[in-house]
Amino acid sequence: MGDSVEPVIVVRDDVPRVTGLRRSSRDPTPSTKAREATLNTNNRPTATKRITKPNPRTGSTDGRHNTKDGGGRDEEEEEGPEGEEFGRLGDDGRSQARDRRAAAEEDLTAEQMMQAIVKEIQRQRRESRKQLEEARQQHEETRQQLKEAREHFQEYKRQMEEEVRRMGDEVKGMREKLENIEKSLALTHTNSTSPQASYAEIARTPPTSQPSNVRTLSSGNTTPSTLTDTLFCTVDLSRVDEVDKDKVTAGTVRAAIETEMRARKNEPKWRCKAVTRDARTATRIRIVCRDEGEQKTVKQVAETVRLADGVRVLRDEWFPVKVDYIKSAAVVDDKGKELPGAAEALGLENDTTVAKIRWLSGREGQDEEALLEVCQKLDNLLRDGRGAEGRAMQVVIVGDFNRHDHLWGGDNVTPARQGEADPIIDLMSEHSLQSTLPRGTITWEARHQRQTDSTIDLEAAKYLGAEERSTFDKLPHLTRADGTQTSTVEEQAGELLSTFFPPLPDAIEEEGQRPQRSPVEMPEVTFQEIETQLFRMKPWKAPGADGLPLMVWRQVWPAVKDRVLVLFRASIREGVLPQQWRHAKIVPLKKPGKPNYTVAKAWRPISLLSTLGKVLEAVIAERISWAVEEFGLLPTNHFGARKRRSAEQALMVLQEFIYKAWRNRQVVSLVSFDVKGAYNGVCKERLLQRLAARGIPLRLVRWIDAFCSGRTASIEFNGYGSEERDLPQAGLPQGSPLSPVLFLFFNADLVQHRIGADGGAIAFVDDYTAWVTGPTAKANREGIQSIVNEALAWGRRSGATFETDKTAIIHFSRNKERLDDDDAFTVGGQTVRPQTQVKILGVVMDQQLRFKQQVANAATKGLKAAMALRRLRGLAPLTARRLFTSAVAPVMDYASNIWRYSCGTTLIQQLNRVQRIASQAIIGTLRTVALAVAEAEAGIFPLQQRLTRRATRFWITLNTLPDNHPLARVRTNMKKRFASPLQRIAADHEAIAMDELEQIRPFALSPWEERLELLEDEKTTETMEKGRWWNQTVVITSASVKNGTVGIGAVIRPSLSASLVGTLATVAVTLGDREKQNLFTAELAAIHRALEALPESLKYGNIAILSRNKAAVLAASKPHQQSGQADIQRIYEKASKLRKAGNTISIGWITPDADPELMQAAKRAAQRSANPSSPPTKRPYRAASTTLAIAMRTQKHSWSIPAGVGKYSKTIDAALPGKHTRELYDPLTAAQAKVLAQLRTGMARLNGYLHQIKAVPG
Repeated sequence: MGDSVEPVIVVRDDVPRVTGLRRSSRDPTPSTKAREATLNTNNRPTATKRITKPNPRTGSTDGRHNTKDGGGRDEEEEEGPEGEEFGRLGDDGRSQARDRRAAAEEDLTAEQMMQAIVKEIQRQRRESRKQLEEARQQHEETRQQLKEAREHFQEYKRQMEEEVRRMGDEVKGMREKLENIEKSLALTHTNSTSPQASYAEIARTPPTSQPSNVRTLSSGNTTPSTLTDTLFCTVDLSRVDEVDKDKVTAGTVRAAIETEMRARKNEPKWRCKAVTRDARTATRIRIVCRDEGEQKTVKQVAETVRLADGVRVLRDEWFPVKVDYIKSAAVVDDKGKELPGAAEALGLENDTTVAKIRWLSGREGQDEEALLEVCQKLDNLLRDGRGAEGRAMQVVIVGDFNRHDHLWGGDNVTPARQGEADPIIDLMSEHSLQSTLPRGTITWEARHQRQTDSTIDLEAAKYLGAEERSTFDKLPHLTRADGTQTSTVEEQAGELLSTFFPPLPDAIEEEGQRPQRSPVEMPEVTFQEIETQLFRMKPWKAPGADGLPLMVWRQVWPAVKDRVLVLFRASIREGVLPQQWRHAKIVPLKKPGKPNYTVAKAWRPISLLSTLGKVLEAVIAERISWAVEEFGLLPTNHFGARKRRSAEQALMVLQEFIYKAWRNRQVVSLVSFDVKGAYNGVCKERLLQRLAARGIPLRLVRWIDAFCSGRTASIEFNGYGSEERDLPQAGLPQGSPLSPVLFLFFNADLVQHRIGADGGAIAFVDDYTAWVTGPTAKANREGIQSIVNEALAWGRRSGATFETDKTAIIHFSRNKERLDDDDAFTVGGQTVRPQTQVKILGVVMDQQLRFKQQVANAATKGLKAAMALRRLRGLAPLTARRLFTSAVAPVMDYASNIWRYSCGTTLIQQLNRVQRIASQAIIGTLRTVALAVAEAEAGIFPLQQRLTRRATRFWITLNTLPDNHPLARVRTNMKKRFASPLQRIAADHEAIAMDELEQIRPFALSPWEERLELLEDEKTTETMEKGRWWNQTVVITSASVKNGTVGIGAVIRPSLSASLVGTLATVAVTLGDREKQNLFTAELAAIHRALEALPESLKYGNIAILSRNKAAVLAASKPHQQSGQADIQRIYEKASKLRKAGNTISIGWITPDADPELMQAAKRAAQRSANPSSPPTKRPYRAASTTLAIAMRTQKHSWSIPAGVGKYSKTIDAALPGKHTRELYDPLTAAQAKVLAQLRTGMARLNGYLHQIKAVPG
C-alpha cells in the first residue's frame, strides 16, 4: 500500500477512493461518528480478496511513482478463487466482468456512505432542537420565578405597611392609656384630702350592696397593669441548659410557632401578632395573640413544638393588681389567711374576677435589674476604696437584698429559689465577703412569724468562714439542766465533764447465756507491726499531756525500738498499761449546726492521748480488724471502721432495696437511731463479754479491760486547764484508733439482721438504721414498732440510751395512696412522728428519693469551700487546683453515686456555681466567661464528667469486693420499672469488660507476717556488685509490652557458693493481653515467677530481688488493698518456704544503668516473651488498675467544649480542652495566670474600661 497520498475515508484496502466528495482545496474530514458509522456499514467480507505484494515498487526509471489511477495499488495482482473462474471465459468476458464489478462496488460504497452522513446530520439536528427546547423552557421558568418573587416582595411590602399602621395604632392607644393614667393620678391627688377608705370597709360590705363613701379601688390606689387588655402565651426558658439557651430565642420561637400555625390553620401567610421578652424575667418569651381562640391554639402549638429540653409553656396567668396603703388586718388574719369575702368584694368593685389575695410586705419586690445595679455600685465602691493608696478599709455591708439562698438561709430556703441570689454571691466571691448572720436565720416575714431578721449583713472575711472559725471560739458560760448558769471556769469544767461522761443506768439487764466462739490465735507483737503503725500515723498530730508528738518517736526510733518492743509485749502479756497512757487531755469542740452553744451537749469532747500509747492501740486495732475480716467475727452489714467498706456503699445497699421494694409495689418504712454519747457511754463489762463471745483472744480482752479502767482526764478551754480527775465511767476515749473497732463489737448484736425481701438493717459505727417492707405504710407499722422495741431492749441490756430527738422514721414510696399512715410512734416513752425527709449518713433522703434538698446542701457546702478558696489571694494555679481537688470537690461530690441520677438541669446549675467560682480562684477568669471554657482553661473536669469518673471508680471497686460483702450479692440487671442508680451505673459501664476481674480483700497478709526487707538505694548498688557476699543470690526482673502482649523476664545470678557460679538462669513467660495486665502487675508476676525458679536446694542464702518498677517494689514490701494482690500473696507464699530453709529475702529498686549486662539480659527475656503468637501458659486475671486506667482514658477523650461555645478560645487554641493548659498555667504566678486567662478567653477588664472611656462602641 502506498504512503504518498493520504486517503480521505479508509474502509478497506480494496475499496476505491470516492472522488466526488473532494473539494478543490482540501479533502473533507468527516466527523468521528460518521467514520464509525461508515466502518460499521462496510466492515464485511467481499468476494474478491486482493493481497498486496510484499515488495512493491516505489518508482519507475524516470523517477515517478508507478501507480494506477493514483490509488497506490500495484499493477500486478494475484487473483483469488473467483478470478480463476472468470479466467475460463476468455479475455473479453473477464475484462467486462471486472469492469461491471468495480462499478457496482463503487456505487454501493458511495451510497452507504452518503446514507450514514445523512443519518448523522439528522441526529445532530434532533439534538440541537432538543437543546433549544430545553433552553426555552428554562427561560420560561426563570421568568415565572421572577414574577413570583416580585409578587412576594409586593406582599411583604403590604404586610410591612400594615404592621407599621398597626404599630402606629398601638402607640396611639398606649398614649391614650398614659393620658388616662395621668388624669387618674391627678384626680387622686385632687381627692387626697377626702377620707381614705380602708379595704376592711370594702371587705365587710355585703356583695349585693354598694358601699357608701367608698371609691372603687381601681380609681384610687390601684396600680393598673398595662397587660390586662393583652392576650398572650408565655414560654418559659429558665430550665433550658446553658448550652441550648443561645439556640432558643424570640426569633426561633416565632419561626416555630408560625410554621406550625400555618400548617394547622392552612393559612400560609399567618404571622404572630408580636413576640417579646418579659421585661421582668428575661427567661420568659411572650407570644401576643389577637383573641382568646388564637391564644388557645397558640398555646397548644407551643406545647407540641419541640424547641429544646427544658422549654415549657406556663399556665394561664392572673394579672397582678397592687393595692397600696392597706393594713394587713383588713386583708388577712393573724395566721396569714385571706379574710372571707375579700376576693369577692374586690372583684365586684372592679368588675373582674379575683382569684387570690396575697399580702405583700413593705419591701420592694424582686427586680433583677435593680439588684444588678446595686451590686455593680457596691463593686465600684469597694474597688475605689481598696484601690486608694495608704488606706486600710474594713468592709461591712448592711442592707436588705430581698434574696434568699442556702448559703445564709439554710434548709429553710426551697431548692426552687436557688440561683436568685447569684449576683450577691458573685459580689461576695469577688471581694471576699461573708454573711455575718448564722446560717438558717429567717430573713423573711412568714405567716406565723412577724418579727424576724430582715437583712443580709456582709463583712470582709478571712480564709475560714464564720462557721468554721466558730469551732475554735471561746466557750461561753453554760446553762445547766435546772436552768442555772455557770459563773466560773471550774463550774464550766465540771458541767462539761459531767455531760461528756454521764453515769450508766442503775439497772442494766442481764444478757443471759451467749454462744461462745473459739478464740483466734495470734502470736506476740512483732517489731515490724510497731514500726508500720508508727510511720503510718500522722507525725504532727496534737499530742497528749506529755507533749510529745509522733515525730519525736520517729527521730529516736533507732535508739529506743528494742525497748519499746519489750514494753509493748509486756503490756499485752500482763494486761496492764502505764497511767500516762490512760490519761486524756480533753479539748471541747463545737458540733456544727447547733442552735445553742450555751448547753454542754452542743460540744464534742476530743481526747488527746499519749502518742506512744496510741501506737500500741493502733497495733491492737489492726490485729482485731484482720480477725474480723478473716474469720467473719462481725455482721457483714456493719459498715464503718472497716477496710473496703464506706458510707456510700452502705447507702447504696439501702437504696437498692428500696427500689427493689418499689418494683414489687411495696413501701419501705425505715427507722434510724443515734446512741447517746456513743463512745463515752460504753459499758465496759458488756463490751468485754461480747469481745470474748465473738472470738477475740482472752489476752487482748484482758488488756482492753485495763485500757478502759482507771482512766483520768483534764479539760482545757479558754486558756484554762483543769486538774486531773478520775472518770468512774470513761467508756471508750474519742481520739483513740482502737475505739471505733471496739464499738463495732459493742453494738454487733443490734445490727445482726439478715437483709432480705421483708427488711434489713445497716450500721455505720454508732449510726443504726433498720427497715421493713410491706404493701402500705400502715401495714409496716407493726414491723417498725418491733424494731424499736428490739433496739430499746438492746439498750437496756447494754446500758445505752438513744437520743429521741435524733430518732427518725420515714416511709419511702412514690405512690401517695400507699402512704396511708402518719400517726406517731412511741420510742422510749416519747412520740416520734414520721418525716418527709431524713438525714442518713450525711445524705438527706426524701420519701420519693428525689434528693433536691441533698443537692442543695451539697451545692451550699461546695460554694462555701470555693469562696474560701478564692479568699486565698495570690495562690499559684497549681496550688489552687490541688486545693480544689482535695478540699472543694470532695465536699460537693460526697455520695454522688446515690443522688447524681436525680439531678435535673436546675439542680446541676446550682452545683455549677461552685465550678465557676473555683475556675476564677484557680486562674482568675472573669464571670462572663462561659463555664465550659473556664473549666478547660483552669484544668478541672466539668461536674458531670467528674461525677462519671467517681461512678466508674465505684463500679470497678464494687466488682472487686469479696463475696461476703453485701453489695457483691446485689443483682444489677437493668429493670424497666424503677431502675435504681446502681443499675443505671451498671448500664452506663456495660462497655467495660469485667470478666475475670481480680478480687481484692481487705488484708493481703496478716499484720504480723514478716514483710520483705526494703533495701536502701546504696545497698541496692552494693548488691549488684559481683562477689560482694559469697552467699548472695541476685534476681533481676523486667516486664515488656509488645503488640498488645505483656511478657515478663527474669535473670538469676547464683551466689559464689553455688556450684553453678558464673552462669545465669533466665525466666521468660508470656503473661497475657495488655487490656488485662500492665507493667505494674507484670513486675509482681515476674518476681513471683523468679522466686519459683529458684532451686529448692537453696539454703541459708541471701536473696536480693531487684526491679526497675518502684511501685511494684513498694507494693511487695508494704502490701495493702491494691491491684495485683493475688501475685503479692503468691510472692509471700514462696518467700515463706524459702525462709523456712534459712534464707533471707530483700527487695530493692535499681536504675537501668546499675548493671547493664544483667538488666539487658532480663529485658531481652521479657521482650522475647512478649510475643502475640505465643499463648500464655496460664490464663491471667484482669487487673483492676488496668481496667480503671482504660476507662478513665476513654472518658478523658470524651471531654469537649460544646459546639457554639467558646469560639474565640477555640480559635486561639484548637486543642481545648487538654492537659496542655496545665503546663501553660502551672509555672505562672497568680497575676500572670490572670492576664493569660483573660487574653486566651477574650474577656478582660480592659474591655470594660475601653467602653467606659468610649474608646470602643461596645
